[in-house]
Amino acid sequence: MPAPSTRRRFLAGTAGALAVLAGCNEQSSPSRQGTVTPVDVPQTDEELLQEAANIDVPSVPKAVIVSESHHQAAIDHIESVRSAVESVLADSDIEPENYDGVRYGTPKSILDSTEKRLEDVRDLGRTEQALRVASNTLRELSRLLGVLQAETGAADAESLRSELEAERDAIDALPGQFDYCVATPVERYLPTLYAAESKLDNLTERPFPTRAETEEADDEAVQPSRIGELRLHLEYLRRQRDDVEQFHATATDESAPSIRDRIDDALTGLEPDIRSIVEEHGTEAPEQPGGSGRPGETRFRSVRQSVSRQGRRWATDLDDYREDGLRVLALVDATEWLVLFEAVDTAVDRTLARLEADDFPAETIPTEKRRAAEAVTTVAEGTALQRQLAGRAHGLLRNGDRHAEREVAITEETAFAHLLYVSAAECARQGVARSGATLDTLEG
Repeated sequence: MPAPSTRRRFLAGTAGALAVLAGCNEQSSPSRQGTVTPVDVPQTDEELLQEAANIDVPSVPKAVIVSESHHQAAIDHIESVRSAVESVLADSDIEPENYDGVRYGTPKSILDSTEKRLEDVRDLGRTEQALRVASNTLRELSRLLGVLQAETGAADAESLRSELEAERDAIDALPGQFDYCVATPVERYLPTLYAAESKLDNLTERPFPTRAETEEADDEAVQPSRIGELRLHLEYLRRQRDDVEQFHATATDESAPSIRDRIDDALTGLEPDIRSIVEEHGTEAPEQPGGSGRPGETRFRSVRQSVSRQGRRWATDLDDYREDGLRVLALVDATEWLVLFEAVDTAVDRTLARLEADDFPAETIPTEKRRAAEAVTTVAEGTALQRQLAGRAHGLLRNGDRHAEREVAITEETAFAHLLYVSAAECARQGVARSGATLDTLEG
């Protein structure tokens, strides 16, 4: 461990000497009466930071619900494509171990990898991570299917193009099916509806080949690798669309009243806070080096400015999200941004108030870490909506640990760990508070 400052070495050395002397006196004169008052040895900055890093961080349950049928649908999709691959291989002369017409591996290696990943999907259970693994597993497996079908003459490029066009049309139609009849309790199911809209937004923004880009002069000119790409895109779109529909089905109830208008009211209610922050902070020029000379001050103010500038999209785009049928996406994302800014804003002010020209009080770090851990525990025990809106708190807490675990206590990094811990605590508290305000509006 690096040597402490001169002052700390002096204190530690003095205390250590007194302790040693007390021990020697005890051993050499066991019958002597009286006691020796113990002397507290002050902790070094490094020890204080490590103490903070060692405080347990609570885990936070996921806010999004993956139903049993949703999980099974992802498994069934993989198994269906795998069976199609095995069928083509069984009816052809292609050697699974030696064929090299696919980009990554051989048919055998891809099938072996599929089996392992399929087991991972099963083991992960009803989680978003399982769905991500399933989607990734389908990529190379689907590409393989397309290539093998092209090699055996079973592929019909025009049919694939038509199926892709039908998938795109089905995806484009999804927003019109969102009626916002959210199941109750709303605070449990709203994050899952958010997951549906978020995935849909990512899907519609992601560039996929247009019909013109996938057309060739004739089917005979379409290379197997191109057929593989078409099949990959088709199965990917199918998997993502099913995820959207499954999330939507889980989060809604046909017998529940629509809360579309109340979601719009909640969005409208966010606008004054968004505008206020953007007007005050979002248009400021980046901080320039200099200022008071305190280490990290420019960096910390720049963090606040960076977060504030993210709000400009919400100051102008809320109506676009309403028109695109992505109301819940806008409501959750904008609220999460407000929660994050309010947390960082408070943390920057509190950190700068404690920052000196060449020092930061490291003894405050364990206290702030405990407060943050307690606040995140409250979130972990709260509703799904609270966990969603305060979702960044856990990451801020972990990031604070990474800065606290440095071997050498540098003033700027010590202060930054403080900033992150305070941000985590405030993010958790603001997330809970904003959840309550949102729910009040949605439930009328």
